Amino acid sequence: MITNAIQHKYGLVMNEAAYKLQAGFNYQLSPQPPMTESGFLTVLPQNGRLVKFNVAPLRPEVQHLETNFEIGREYDEMDESTDYIAMVQFDAPNDDAMQHKIEKINRIIKHNLVWE
Repeated sequence: MITNAIQHKYGLVMNEAAYKLQAGFNYQLSPQPPMTESGFLTVLPQNGRLVKFNVAPLRPEVQHLETNFEIGREYDEMDESTDYIAMVQFDAPNDDAMQHKIEKINRIIKHNLVWE
């Protein structure tokens, strides 16, 4: 999600830049001035069985949603950085709006995620 957030904020495609620089292409990094704030949140697994996670209410609030869960599965808490239930990337026009967006997304997640 870091690369998505940077692309949304600065217009810089990090994978393209890394490839061109490593391959020796004449490539100049020229990110745009930020047009928006961009961020992401990761929903981590908990100890227990995942009973419900309705991600549909998240879709209107985020630009990118990646899920990695199975209802009814027993999970342990996060062991590795790749352990997640969902990741969401979102934008907001400024810092205050970003704070409100984070709070809103957290409320949606808490309301639609049930562990047993």
